[in-house]
Amino acid sequence: DSKSVMFFLFFYLSLIILLLILSKISIQKLVNSRHFIKDQIAYFIKKVILLSLITYFFCFFSPLNSTKFILSTLAIFIIFYFTEALVIQKKINMRDLNE
Repeated sequence: DSKSVMFFLFFYLSLIILLLILSKISIQKLVNSRHFIKDQIAYFIKKVILLSLITYFFCFFSPLNSTKFILSTLAIFIIFYFTEALVIQKKINMRDLNE
């Protein structure tokens, strides 16, 4: 039905927008960091907690679709995680070439 489609669209858009905002804020910090591992772990934990909270919120209001929400969050998280890894590595390589 139309209401559930809009609910899923709102869910996907909120996840993607949140991940884009987090990556925009954190990628440059990670590239220029002297404590890369510590900052990367902190960034990873922030992403996991925020995505878990959003997923829990949507599962709370639509328990019948909770499996879909959880699996789609996992898929979106994995895609963003590997895309960010590529971007960060490319920026680090560019920084090293310029030094």
